[in-house]
Amino acid sequence: MSFRPMPFLTFCMIAGLAVLIWLGSWQWVRFQEKSHQSEEIPVTGFVSVKGEVLDAPIQFAYTTYNGEALWRSFTPVKGCLKTSDHKETCNVLAFVDRGLLSAVKPTEVGLVFIGQAYTADELVVVDNNNGSVFSPSNSPDKGIWYTANADKMAEALKLSGFERVMLLEPKMIDRIRKSQDGKDVRDSIANPFANPAKLDDLPPARHLGYALTWFGLAAALIAVYLAFHMSAGRLRFGPQKTTAPLKNE
Repeated sequence: MSFRPMPFLTFCMIAGLAVLIWLGSWQWVRFQEKSHQSEEIPVTGFVSVKGEVLDAPIQFAYTTYNGEALWRSFTPVKGCLKTSDHKETCNVLAFVDRGLLSAVKPTEVGLVFIGQAYTADELVVVDNNNGSVFSPSNSPDKGIWYTANADKMAEALKLSGFERVMLLEPKMIDRIRKSQDGKDVRDSIANPFANPAKLDDLPPARHLGYALTWFGLAAALIAVYLAFHMSAGRLRFGPQKTTAPLKNE
């Protein structure tokens, strides 16, 4: 076998192969993650909170679900948090989602919770969203967020000195819309933002299909690369032909 690779073509093939394998591996990981996600939140995943709503503006986080534009309304609550194993932590600042507002602007729907005592079970601690280079810019001074982050919200409201700062989503939540006569219309729904398995409605089989597609393209790229070198005479299989030296007569 003899092989004389073309430098530039080989460089492009390796770069493309790396990208395709990375994409396939990412989809495979998502397939594995979703295959093991439970449709129901485990009991050990719930926490309870007892405290008081702080005199601070509601922080609105924009998102979409099933094609509907929604604002998650995070209300700052100071109090104690208890986990499912009855471990309690006090001096906690929790931004609790109190309602999903279906509106172009969150100010179209009125929410007032200031000064209320707050007690709730079946809450889930959710991860902060740090966003990406493609995420819209937040407006902390207006309480408008496109990447919900408890630490940044606390900083914007100048709330500090807490043992823990977190985002909390209830298992059930009110979805609030404006009726034609201007009244708030509420319906209680299972909160999709409390359970990642329900938030992302792309099924695991789709991720598996994407993974196989990317890996298939990687295999096809290798096949085309080798075929091109064979047609150019740079890749030969079998023993190399050697020319016997001429004898001096």
